Order: sequence, then C-alpha cells, then structure tokens
Amino acid sequence: MDILLPDNVIRLLDALETAGFEAWVVGGAVRDLLLGRVAHDFDIATVARPKQVAALFPEATIGLGERFGTVGVLSDGDLIEVTTYRAEGRYTDFRHPSEVKFADRIEDDLGRRDFTINALAYQHARGLLDLFGGADDLEAGVIRCVGDPDERFAEDPLRILRAWRLAAQLGFSLEDATREACVRQAPLLRHLSAERIRDEFSRLLLADPRTLQLMPREILDQFLPELVTAFDTPQNTPYHCYSVGEHSIHACLQTPPDLRLRLATLLHDVGKPKARFHREDGIDHFYHHPQYSAEITREIMGRLRFSRRLTDEVCALVSQHDRQVGESDASLRRAVASVGEELFGTLLQLKYADAGSVAEQYRAARLASVAEIERRYQELRERELLIHTTAQLAIDGRDLIGLGMEPGPELGRVLDALLDEVIEDPELNTRAALMERAQSYLSGG
Repeated sequence: MDILLPDNVIRLLDALETAGFEAWVVGGAVRDLLLGRVAHDFDIATVARPKQVAALFPEATIGLGERFGTVGVLSDGDLIEVTTYRAEGRYTDFRHPSEVKFADRIEDDLGRRDFTINALAYQHARGLLDLFGGADDLEAGVIRCVGDPDERFAEDPLRILRAWRLAAQLGFSLEDATREACVRQAPLLRHLSAERIRDEFSRLLLADPRTLQLMPREILDQFLPELVTAFDTPQNTPYHCYSVGEHSIHACLQTPPDLRLRLATLLHDVGKPKARFHREDGIDHFYHHPQYSAEITREIMGRLRFSRRLTDEVCALVSQHDRQVGESDASLRRAVASVGEELFGTLLQLKYADAGSVAEQYRAARLASVAEIERRYQELRERELLIHTTAQLAIDGRDLIGLGMEPGPELGRVLDALLDEVIEDPELNTRAALMERAQSYLSGG
C-alpha cells in the first residue's frame, strides 16, 4: 500500500536510514493519509537516540522533549518531531511513564500506542507496517485500543476522551470492549488537569457535537455533569420537541465550527433544569433561564480553565440569546449594546440555531423573526444609526471634565445616561445637544 509522503519528510527518513538508523512515519499522519485526508503533522519514530538525531541535523534541531526521546527537526519551514523508539514503562501520573525505556524495535514502539489506527507505521521503501489490524479498523470505521483497553486508559485517562474525539472527527464508532473500558475507567478522568480535558472537549465539540449525546453518561458526568442533567430534562411545551440537552445538540449542528459560537450554543439553555416550573396543566415554563444559564456557563468555563475573554464572550451570548427585540430602532440598538457590535453577528447565529431547533410547526416563523432582526440591523448599519457605545458619542470624558466634573465613576454614569438618550434618539448625538444635556445632569436636572 503506497502513501504519498511530502518531500521534506522523505528527505528526513532517507537521511536517518543512510546514517544507519531505521526510521518510520508513525501515528496520525499515516492514519489520515490512508483515509485520504490531509495530514498536517508528521511524526517520525527511529532507532536513533536524541543525541544522534541532533548530531545528524545540527543546525535544524530544536529541543522539545528530549527526556522522552523527542527532538524537533526543521525542514522546509515545517517542524517535524523525531522520537526514539520507546517500550512500555510504568505510568504513575496518569500521563507520563515513570521512566523512559528506549527500544531498538519499531514493534515495541507501536505496541505502547493508544489505538490501532494510531499504531500504524509507514516507510516509503518498506511500505505499511500494521501489527494490530489498524488498517482493517480504518476500513470498518472502528476505534479500538491496542492491547488491554483498561490498561491503556489507566496509563493516561485522557485517552478516554481522545477515543470519543477521534470518533467525532472521523465519524467512527468505538469497538465494544474499548467502549466498555471507557465506562469502567471514567472515574480516572478526575485525575487529569482541567486544561487537558478542555482541549479534548473543545476539539470534539468542533468536530461533531452529536458525540456528546452518544457518549456514555458515566463519562460525560465526569467533566460536564450539567449537560447530563440537561439531557434528562424534558421540555413539556408546544414549542419544543426535544429535551433541553437534545435541543442544544441540534442547535449546535446548525452552527459553523467556531468554538465561541459552539460553546454558547451548547450551553445557552443549561440553566433550564434549574429554572423549570411545571404547571398543573402539564406545561413547563423556564423563567429567567438565560440568566441561570449564563451563571452556570461561567462556572463550567471557569472549571475547565477557558480564558477569561472567551468566558466573558460566551456568557454574554448565553445571557442575551432569548432577548426580545421590539419593533423600534432603539430596541434594536439596545440589543446590540447588550453584547457589543463585534458579538452581535454571533448572537444572530445563535438565535438562528435556537430557532431552527424548536418544534417544526413553529420553526419557520421563528427563523423569519430572526431574519427580520438581521435585516433591520444591516439597515441601521448602512444608515449609520447603530449607536450603541459611549465611544460613539459626540462628546467624551474630557468634555465633562471641562464642565467641572471630577474623573471617577460618576463621570462614567453620566456618559451612560447620555448614551441611553442617544439610543432613543440618535439626532441628539451632536456636541451642542450633549453638552447641554450633560450640564443639566451636573446641575441635578
């Protein structure tokens, strides 16, 4: 089976082989090329030790993880990781072996890998090396552990999430024994850093959100219990045909793979279980659920160590996703001001996804309502009447100080009050009119 490798990768392989060091391309690149996908990162495994690799490429070598046998080699602008064959070692921190054992055989190196589809090696002169049936599993669309799945997951529990992330990215399913071991070993996920869980979860969400619904609850409960609760919460209302969690997954499927938007869409109703009020007539109401959802979203994103900026943006979208926009231009300007113009386009995407995931008989009307908001928004932009921040006012803080006002919180409150007036009537946004209004505020009028 022939695979077309990039020229710079072939040159590295040939340089190692010419120097007497067996070398193979391994892992995800081989998997992706066999699937006909674009491979972005090429990893080489070799019998050469790190110092020997560095000596072979003295001007192109960058130290990466020499303790674990890896050095980086720059080739035509690409950084290619070259790692010495390693044998199984004992894991004590659920991530790294307590000691690194270099090996002399590619067979030992492939035997320590996570899944059969990642335990493939290729060398352009020797062809494909497949010791564990990885090629067959690729053809069957199966994620299967190399060896004992319980042992693989105990070595590094992140492999549990990686299995489901790969399934999401490739459209594969988990082999039964691998799936069952995922469930048994799920409690080990609590030993992982939040950052590692966050990164796998994010990649999975961007690949295929449906995987979160397919994932056994025992696993999801370890890092996102709020979503488990959402899946178990019905929406007994004529407007909905899914549970809270199912609705959120369906909405995610209608969004492009943008992390900010996907997170906001996944979590926009996560407060509904807390807000749920079941009336005697059997109808559910979810009063104040956007506020509850934003609070819970902040807890989740803090727990998973997302950046503060991303957290603030996602929480703003969640809190405003159900905002009603009246027919007046002022109402629309206030809606834009609630999240800022940079986020308002994303908010519209969330509203489209939300509207497209309600019961079918209400879907068209709700989508049309969002489309009308978007049309009005674009019209206001074209007419340059989309004033929604104090930075757009015809005066600023220096003008207020010139009127005798002291710098401080009160100055900001006056600017906010002036903005409130201009949102209602953009024609007030002239220096003369705003200076007059500011003077009245300062005099208590």
